[in-house]
Amino acid sequence: MIQDITVRKRAVEKVRESERLYRAIGESINYGVWTCDVAGRNTYASESFLKLVGITQEQCSNFGWAELLHPDDVGHTLAAWEECVRTQGNWDMEQRFRGVDGRWHAILARGVAVRNEEGVLTGWAGIHLDITGLKQAQQALRDSEARMRLATEATAVGIWEWNVVTDQLVWDAELFRIYGIDPTPGGVLTYDDWKKAVLPEDLAEQEAILQNTMKHGGKSRREFRIRRRNDGECRDIEAVETTRKNERGEVEWVVGTNLDITERKRTSEALEEGAARFRALADNIAQLAWMAEPDGTLIWFNQRWFDYTGTSYEGMKVAGRRSLLHPEYQEKVTQKWQQHLATGTVWEDTFPLLGVDGNFRWFLSRAIPICDESGKVVRWFGTNTDVTEQRAATEALALAKEQVEVASRAKDDFLAALSHELRTPLTPVLMTAEALREDPDLPQDVRDQLAMVFRNITLEARLIDDLLDITRISRGTLHVAPVAADVHKLLDHTDEIIRNDALDKDLGIVFNLTATRQHALVDPTRIQQVFWNVLKNAVKFTPADGSITVSTHNDDAGRIVVSFKDEGIGIDAAVLPHIFKAFEQGDIAGQHRYGGLGLGLAIAHAIIEAHGGSIQAESAGAGQGTTFTIILETTDEPDRIDQAHLPQSGESRTLRLLTVDDHEETRNVLVRLLTRSGHYVVSAGSVQEALTAAATECFDVVISDLGLPDGSGMDLMREIKRLYKCQGIALSGYGMEEDLRQSREAGFSAHLVKPVDFEQLRQQLMRIQEQ
Repeated sequence: MIQDITVRKRAVEKVRESERLYRAIGESINYGVWTCDVAGRNTYASESFLKLVGITQEQCSNFGWAELLHPDDVGHTLAAWEECVRTQGNWDMEQRFRGVDGRWHAILARGVAVRNEEGVLTGWAGIHLDITGLKQAQQALRDSEARMRLATEATAVGIWEWNVVTDQLVWDAELFRIYGIDPTPGGVLTYDDWKKAVLPEDLAEQEAILQNTMKHGGKSRREFRIRRRNDGECRDIEAVETTRKNERGEVEWVVGTNLDITERKRTSEALEEGAARFRALADNIAQLAWMAEPDGTLIWFNQRWFDYTGTSYEGMKVAGRRSLLHPEYQEKVTQKWQQHLATGTVWEDTFPLLGVDGNFRWFLSRAIPICDESGKVVRWFGTNTDVTEQRAATEALALAKEQVEVASRAKDDFLAALSHELRTPLTPVLMTAEALREDPDLPQDVRDQLAMVFRNITLEARLIDDLLDITRISRGTLHVAPVAADVHKLLDHTDEIIRNDALDKDLGIVFNLTATRQHALVDPTRIQQVFWNVLKNAVKFTPADGSITVSTHNDDAGRIVVSFKDEGIGIDAAVLPHIFKAFEQGDIAGQHRYGGLGLGLAIAHAIIEAHGGSIQAESAGAGQGTTFTIILETTDEPDRIDQAHLPQSGESRTLRLLTVDDHEETRNVLVRLLTRSGHYVVSAGSVQEALTAAATECFDVVISDLGLPDGSGMDLMREIKRLYKCQGIALSGYGMEEDLRQSREAGFSAHLVKPVDFEQLRQQLMRIQEQ
């Protein structure tokens, strides 16, 4: 079947032509036309609009246009469009879209609902109009009107016209206000009305100027004073007038303005007075003062400058400040001044400046930028302060400080050396006494005497430790290694150490440990040192047959509170604030009747503070006893460790040991005790002997003194570690933090400070066995 479709094709072509025409018309409009379907979804947007906002037709159809709305327009625009779709109404809305150029474009969108012949909605069609220019023009007009209004209100200028033929004056409202006269109909006055307002002493001159202006024409400017009619106040007026001639060339009108300049005059007078006061002040201050232009050109100096330098203003303009600088500082000072001129920041420098006497004196120079409201530098104000004496005093103080530091370092070095020299001979005695007091073959009284020797040597070692600790505290290098520790167990250990001293005086030590949270994050050795110091003092200062109570409890914050209460000699109120200071013993006269160095409480205070805790003392006075209270933060109890996996005191295997010490007695005792403990021991007295021994046979552990006659024990350890991978234990009379750090870095597994407790040495060997 053949069907003629010519008519249909022509109809389709007409539709396409109409669409092309429609699109062309749409594209001719900034920013064209748009259509939407019944659901409010965009189906077409002009290419000019899509290019403006940088999206595709597909993105626009998927409401991509909403993402380009100004944040302030999003809410109400989308709400209004939803309402338009719901009501099938027309659309008229202004909104701002972000263009691809990054700017916001004001667009007026207008559209109508499109319906078919049956009145059924088929969508919307509308246009986009670019109203950015219109909006900008409207805003510019509003700004211009506002500026004009503000300018008119701000000037407060009164305008007048004087007809010299009729002698009639016409004033505007502002002029009536300035003169304090009630406005007249039409603003009409006479020349006499004006004359009556002018002060008599100013009138003659003002009339002469007016007559001259009337005669010769042109403009004139004058100032005079008036007395306001309504309140009698005297005001200063600035008048400007010009003439207007008739066709015959005769002056017929004088037109002018009056401006009340009273405040300006007063301000000017105040500025002149202030300038005079500033000059008087500037000329009488101790500093040399000056001012400069933004580029650094000096424009003003006070009299002090001229008095010191012997120069003049003209001379300074020619030679400049550089001519007064010491030659060694000219370039440096000038460069720094130029840098601050460029950045507009405060300039400060110290340099020598030449005086009129030909000598240089040191000055602290400082200049600040003076800026306008926009922050632009308009002037610099500077001063030069003579600091010659202060500089000399500072240099002397620095020299004195350096000397004190040198002396302090010498003191610390002396204490460290003294500690070493004192500790070294104690080591063989302490280890021998420790070993023999446990020997069951010796009589009990001999063992008791050996225990007494052991206790006193231990006490001596603690005194040496106190000297080193106070040095650490003064240097700020006191070190703590916190772990979760049982405070009650630390108190038990302290009791074991101090018990014999208490028994010697028939003192009773009662423990009342009720704290349920008894673990604290502390360095056990340090905290036990604190407990020992405090309890030792309690034993020392409590008379025979007295008692001491040690108690614990938890406060409301969950902290553990440890108290040591004694029945001793007490402390006077005047002494209490000083007992935690080094070398204080609560004895103002300094008699040190009770022995000791007076360092224990100072060290205890520093240790507790290093743990974030507190220690304080309370006493009702002499003979009333003393209570020391220590407060520490608590922590949760650590997980229990299976004791079966810990090294036991009886578990040991034979180790091959190399002991190195130049102190023969110490070396011999070490060999004897270590051999008795079942180890194979070889001894050496120098670095070279030790290296020879290490090259001859293998060793598990090297136990070495650090100070040897032909080198350092650290050098020895590094070499043995490199060659033989051997463990090491350092023995030293030096126990500062730096010594411990250096020994660790050298490769030692442990560092024992002399006099060496043999039990500690044995425990360290067991740890190495476990490793």
